[in-house]
Amino acid sequence: MKRRSQGFLTAILSAFLFLIRYLPTPLFRFLVVTAGFISRHLNTKARATARSNIQTVFGIPPGATTYDQEVMTNISAVALESIRAGYAPGKLRIDGYQELKSLVDRNLAAGKGLIFVTAHLGSWELTSLVCHWACGGSYYGLAKSSKTAAVTTALKKWRKIMNIKQLWTDHPDLIQNMVKVVKDGNGIGFAMDQKPDPVKSGVEVKFLGQPTPIVTGPAWISAQNAAPVMSVFVIRQGPMHYKVVAQQIIPPNHQEKNLVKLTEIMTREVEKAIYKYGNQWVWTYRRWSLPDAADQAVNEQLPLDLVDPEVT
Repeated sequence: MKRRSQGFLTAILSAFLFLIRYLPTPLFRFLVVTAGFISRHLNTKARATARSNIQTVFGIPPGATTYDQEVMTNISAVALESIRAGYAPGKLRIDGYQELKSLVDRNLAAGKGLIFVTAHLGSWELTSLVCHWACGGSYYGLAKSSKTAAVTTALKKWRKIMNIKQLWTDHPDLIQNMVKVVKDGNGIGFAMDQKPDPVKSGVEVKFLGQPTPIVTGPAWISAQNAAPVMSVFVIRQGPMHYKVVAQQIIPPNHQEKNLVKLTEIMTREVEKAIYKYGNQWVWTYRRWSLPDAADQAVNEQLPLDLVDPEVT
């Protein structure tokens, strides 16, 4: 029975991916708008979590913002457009790629590999794609298996189309493989806002004003190999239109060995990007122990200096 249900789910996901890939542009845009409406109004549990996190970080009173609606709209739009762009990169407009490429070339020339740190901000899938391009294919992304086998299978097929090399986080030789990737002069990407698994493998630092366990893998590998570190985010500007935001964080051949200090430096860059483009961050994870906000009304707008204009 379980195998049959997994097979049925795999078929449904395959049909959905086919639809996203081949749907004419006007109908695809209608799908994005519809998905945003459904996400805002029917995904109440995720929206409540987002609302609780947003209120804690920005210190705003309950019922004083529609910021969570922007978040839910952007999450659905970015997910659909990232899938479509994976199949047809030519349909995608990306600003700032040449600047990223120049910065990557300078770092890789040092022969120390390159560590990219990002977050679940904008499109992290497109972040992997542009890093893959900028590294000339010598880039590895970390991937985590879904609890649902059919979802993992669908993601593997889709990422294979983009030709992005993957290191799976449940592989027993993950650490050795990550070290080898960097020592061989390749690039590797980490999502710094991912909860360490297990939690004790990270260090606790202040993140968005909250004590938060953060992964130390990027800091450890950078310290071991004196590898440079860049932050890279791909931020949505409009329908199938994104921009690359990249920054040098740690130069090649550095001498810093303090993992907490390195982790804090990387976390601060991620934090700055979230404050600037917060309505494109995935606020829907319970990253902190916060009260439930499901019963809080949401009917007003955040102060304009805290948000970017919504794009749909």
